[in-house]
Amino acid sequence: GISGPDGATKKKPLGLVYIGIANNKTSTVKKYIFDYDRNIHREVTSNTALNIVRLMLENKFTKETEK
Repeated sequence: GISGPDGATKKKPLGLVYIGIANNKTSTVKKYIFDYDRNIHREVTSNTALNIVRLMLENKFTKETEK
């Protein structure tokens, strides 16, 4: 991903991040674009990834919940 403040391209805009997760039943990678400054971008990305882990541990994570 690209947290900024620079380094963006047309294919990789500022705020781009991919979060991937897998267990023995499923795996997925989700693309997000969080349009925040660098520090907030890192915090939002971390919180999103941790929430996905929480959902998976609670057996509430499905392909539908990731959308």
